[in-house]
Amino acid sequence: LMINWCVLSFSLMRAGEMLPASSTDLVSKLSGGMDTSSTIAVLFALFLSTLVSTQTTENLSKIASGAVALLFLSFGSLLVPGLMNMNNDVMTTLLTEGKNADWYAAVGSAAPIILSTMVYQNIIPTVTKLLDFDRLKSRAAITIGSGIPLLM
Repeated sequence: LMINWCVLSFSLMRAGEMLPASSTDLVSKLSGGMDTSSTIAVLFALFLSTLVSTQTTENLSKIASGAVALLFLSFGSLLVPGLMNMNNDVMTTLLTEGKNADWYAAVGSAAPIILSTMVYQNIIPTVTKLLDFDRLKSRAAITIGSGIPLLM
C-alpha cells in the first residue's frame, strides 16, 4: 500500500510537466506565483477526490472500465507497430533460449517481478465486495485474474 501512495505522490508532482507552457503560465498567474507543479498536483488531487466522492459505485466502475480500455488501446497502439517491424518471426523470437541456461536461476531472479505484478492488497476487498462476498466467485475471479499477469 505504501508503494502505491509513493507512486501516486510522485505522479501527481510530475503532472505539471505534462501540460503545455501556456497552461503552466496560467496556473502560475492564478496561484499567485506559487510552484506550478505543486499547484497542479493539488488541483488534480482535488478533482480526483471530488470525482470519487460524488459518484456511485456503478459510475466509478464504468469510469475505471473506460480507463482500463484506454490503457489497453494505448498499449496495443505501441505493441502492434513494434511487432510489425520485427526482423524475426514472433514464434522464433519467443522460442529462442535466454542467456541463462539454468531455468531455476532465471525464475529465481524474475520472482520479485512476477510477485509484484500480483498485487493482492488492493484488489481483494474490491473484488469480494463487487461479488457480494461470495467465496467461490471471489476465489475464481482472483485466481483467474492473478494468472493474467503471470501469462504476460
